Amino acid sequence: MEILGERPVWSMSDSEQLATLDALNAEISRLQTYRLQVLASYDASGHAATLGAGDTARLLAFRHRLDPGVIKRDLALAKALRKYPAVTDALPPVHP
Repeated sequence: MEILGERPVWSMSDSEQLATLDALNAEISRLQTYRLQVLASYDASGHAATLGAGDTARLLAFRHRLDPGVIKRDLALAKALRKYPAVTDALPPVHP
């Protein structure tokens, strides 16, 4: 959170807290967009099956202790985004 300054919350005014929440939300959106891109690419690689995990959803559910249904939903969204360039273009830019 270097970009956001990591100031203690107690030292911020109300307007500074609101600005920080805006910045945090933008960063979360950027990271979620990047996550979907990596998720779709990883699934397409077939690496999870190579590891013996069966599929990407099963591997990530186990590895990250997430609900497999959530992973499957995110994976479906990640794959669908490729079909809709207008939506993809509207997502925040990803610069890892």
